[in-house]
Amino acid sequence: MNHLQRYTPVRDIVYNSRSVTGMVPLLGEYESTLERDLMEILRFDPNVEYFTAQPVTIGYCDQFGKMRTYTPDGLIPFKPTASLTPQPVLYEVKYRADFRQESDR
Repeated sequence: MNHLQRYTPVRDIVYNSRSVTGMVPLLGEYESTLERDLMEILRFDPNVEYFTAQPVTIGYCDQFGKMRTYTPDGLIPFKPTASLTPQPVLYEVKYRADFRQESDR
């Protein structure tokens, strides 16, 4: 398995006592139990090429014209096969209730 972290995160994860933070060996740091659990699953997925936490910050303009930034939780590139070259996935990890609440706005 080649699950080495390939890129440096663009944002530092601050260790604190208010939330669950830590590091998964070879994959990087996490800011929540959901991120940690996903990283642990990815460690054993033979289709995952590698993983990068906090890989990029994206600038955008909100509905009021104000510039904002967003940093996704991670980037997962997958290993190519003889018949398929999958696209890498940027992802955000959320609890289902939080996702539904934000999508209702």
